Amino acid sequence: MKRTIQDSLTAWAKASKRKPLLIRGARQIGKTFAARQLAKRFENFVEVNFELSPHYQQCFSNLDPNHIVNMIQLLSKQSIQPGKTLLFFDEIQNCPEALQALRYFKEKLPELHVLAAGSLLEFTLYQENISMPVGRIEYLYMYPCTFQEYLLNTGEHRLLDFLAEVALHQAIPTVIHDKLLSLFRTYMAIGGMPEVMSAFIDTPDYHTVQRLQNSILRTYHDDFGKYANLSQHKYLQSVFEKAPGLVGTQVQYTKIAPEYRSRELKQAINLLEYAGILKRIYASTASGLPLSATQNDKKFKFSLLDVGLVQRVSGLEAALLQAPDLIKLNDGQLAEQVVAQEIMAYQDPFSPSQVYFWARDKRGSQAEIDYVVNIKSMILPIEVKSGATGKLKSLRLFMQEKSSPIGVKIATAPLGFEQNILSLPIYLIWKLPELIEALV
Repeated sequence: MKRTIQDSLTAWAKASKRKPLLIRGARQIGKTFAARQLAKRFENFVEVNFELSPHYQQCFSNLDPNHIVNMIQLLSKQSIQPGKTLLFFDEIQNCPEALQALRYFKEKLPELHVLAAGSLLEFTLYQENISMPVGRIEYLYMYPCTFQEYLLNTGEHRLLDFLAEVALHQAIPTVIHDKLLSLFRTYMAIGGMPEVMSAFIDTPDYHTVQRLQNSILRTYHDDFGKYANLSQHKYLQSVFEKAPGLVGTQVQYTKIAPEYRSRELKQAINLLEYAGILKRIYASTASGLPLSATQNDKKFKFSLLDVGLVQRVSGLEAALLQAPDLIKLNDGQLAEQVVAQEIMAYQDPFSPSQVYFWARDKRGSQAEIDYVVNIKSMILPIEVKSGATGKLKSLRLFMQEKSSPIGVKIATAPLGFEQNILSLPIYLIWKLPELIEALV
């Protein structure tokens, strides 16, 4: 699978002033594969997997990088040379001492390329109370494959080249627009998990897709025992099963499981967020930047890791995945899920994703904006419509109240700009920052 994250990894590798890089993201999104692809640019690649080879943990009894490198060379029988070798620590969560040692590579051996990744890494960072010094380590946030990557891996290079040149003054021909919508529906059906996408590209069979998705979901479920005690499993299971059906709505604990206390459900949500399975999208008053400054921790919506996994948990039959109105299924929840997923994946990979929503609960004047983001130092309201048309009352109200010069409607309608509202086809989310820049 070709991944655009490789460009960021290559830029890191070429930088003259470089820090150890820690790839963060959920299980099975391709972190190890990305590291091995980067390794092709080096003369030597030394991969230390702390899960498969736990004896390497003994190399970190002393956190001095030179001592660590010498020990790894002795155990692996491989040469590690700064400037020529990529040293990769995989499943690093199994060796907290290795996480702590990363800071010293920056201080004492900065010329060596050191890359790290791991499943359930967030739990080690939080539970072990590890202090990761600011300025000595870089983070790279990784997500499932995007629609842009789906086109890249299905050989749609001419379409990608065409879209790269698309501008507001240039109409997309209807036949091309319809083809892109069809391709996007396929992407929504299979999702962005690399194993699933790769299998579908090789053999386009939806039953195989669902089997692989079930396997991934089973893996996530089996991981419960790694980060929660047995008494917490029932709360995790409830959130795990109910979250897909709550996408696009403000979450209330009673909607998840009215028989459980909110404290236990909140803890389960925390754990699933640490695992990267879901993300809370918080409400913000959007009164200024940063949006996090006015975040309401008690008011949030769910976004799941992958739209393909969402439809699998929702129990959609394989035949439905081929329906032309797939985007409208579940009252448009799949559309909201995939839009959030795409927005986060296209943001700066060296920073955590920043997506919020806005809601006004005044009696007789309620309004809600699906997503609010910061693009080009502008607070941008985004409404998602599962069809080509839809009322934009909340969007216009937000723009008036916040004096927003531009609003965005993401739907299946063609690209256009009218009355200060950008109509963005759902397949063009990756072009949003570029189009906004052209308008301001």
